[in-house]
Amino acid sequence: MARLTRTACSSWVSNTQRRRELEIIFHMSFINSHFSSQPVTTSVHSNEKWELANDIWKMARLTRTAPSLNIRQAGSLSYSTNMNFKIEEMQPAHWRQVCEIYRQGLRTGQATFEVEVPAPEKWDARHFADARLVATSDTGGIIGWAALSPVSTRAAYAGVAEVSVYVGERHRGQRVGQELLKVLVAESEKMGVWTLQASIFPENEASIKIHRNCGFREVGRRERIGKLNGVWRDTVLMERRRAAD
Repeated sequence: MARLTRTACSSWVSNTQRRRELEIIFHMSFINSHFSSQPVTTSVHSNEKWELANDIWKMARLTRTAPSLNIRQAGSLSYSTNMNFKIEEMQPAHWRQVCEIYRQGLRTGQATFEVEVPAPEKWDARHFADARLVATSDTGGIIGWAALSPVSTRAAYAGVAEVSVYVGERHRGQRVGQELLKVLVAESEKMGVWTLQASIFPENEASIKIHRNCGFREVGRRERIGKLNGVWRDTVLMERRRAAD
């Protein structure tokens, strides 16, 4: 089977919006089957798969991003902090470290209802292409990440997004998560997002505190909203409204 290239990816984008979307969906499936002979987390092609999926998602958002949201040029984000790490834009080469930090969060049983790390293209399709952040240490390693995902496909909710913030187990309690969330809030407002929300297990007191410190308020508690490993769990719903509104 011929190897996929970015030139081939570019040729998928045709003149009509519907055809573009259908072709993108088809070729996302093609990529998945093309690389399915080896597990994503160990495959030598995992970075290439992530890059191709990222390219396709960027093409898709040109036709599917809500009109009210702005699109920033890739590679234009970098925030310095007063600590021994900085916040910058997530790149395809970061995926393996992002994946490991996600896995560490899953192991706590307090981070998410998910039980396994998704394949790169699935993660990619669930999150906005902008405001994908990583915290990088002074040695260059990834110690945390943050991203936004849409809460609905309905136009009325185009400016509502859910936050995800994960910190490596060796770097928790060092304000990495709070700094990531602060930058995520700032980037979301540049995009035109007007409401951020987070669903947090009530046992995850550190995450609740971080969100409060970044201007989130508790909306309510959703009781027995879902099962994790066969056990019903509650979540605390928190939200932050854009200051301009």
